[in-house]
Amino acid sequence: MEPTDGSFVAGSDLTPAGNLIAAAFAPGGTLYGLDISSGTVDLVTISPTSTVAVVNSILAAAATSDLDIASNGTAFVVMSPNGSGGLTNLYTLNLTTAVETLLGSIQPSSIRSVTVVP
Repeated sequence: MEPTDGSFVAGSDLTPAGNLIAAAFAPGGTLYGLDISSGTVDLVTISPTSTVAVVNSILAAAATSDLDIASNGTAFVVMSPNGSGGLTNLYTLNLTTAVETLLGSIQPSSIRSVTVVP
């Protein structure tokens, strides 16, 4: 994916193939994603040549997740952690370690997406 205009490059399959459920660009142009192909939620980077590299597993494995990154580099994740009874939480996410910090619960708990407004 081209960070300047969001266009896709033909033939740019992910290597290794994954199951991305969210993606967002950091201010420096790095594309991050959330991948659930390993059975956990992994924070990954996706290179311009579509190579996927795992940063780390997110500690609060979740049934649903979304990711967005603010212009200051702060990453936000919405997750419904396994075992939470469907409760949806908002977290910040360290893009180097994949450690999340709980900011609080979101009501209604049916919210499954997050978008940061500049």
